[in-house]
Amino acid sequence: AFRPFFSPSTIGRVKDALNNPEHRQKLANKRIYMDIGGDMQETTVPIFDIFDHITEKHAWNPGYFWLDTSLQAAVVEMRDLFRAHSCDMLYHEIPGGRHNEMAWSKRIHLPVEYLLKAD
Repeated sequence: AFRPFFSPSTIGRVKDALNNPEHRQKLANKRIYMDIGGDMQETTVPIFDIFDHITEKHAWNPGYFWLDTSLQAAVVEMRDLFRAHSCDMLYHEIPGGRHNEMAWSKRIHLPVEYLLKAD
């Protein structure tokens, strides 16, 4: 599976860091936002969606219909790791969510509001 960031070695390094009190302290006042789309529940990512492919800058922006689905297991593993260490995080699943700018623009308010909220 294609896992550019959520590879087993990356997850292992994060786990080691979270188990190290010195490194863990660096996350003490930080917020983490994660979300994942793709095929889940009874919703699948369509291979082709004409409205999802046309942007002002690019006539063709297919989005990677397969990417979020292939990353789900690793993203959930990372989410569970952060939760197990009581990190301040927010996690969302977007059934059928595509991996491209058009899809992210529909939910950009979620990380912005969470990461910038006042305590």
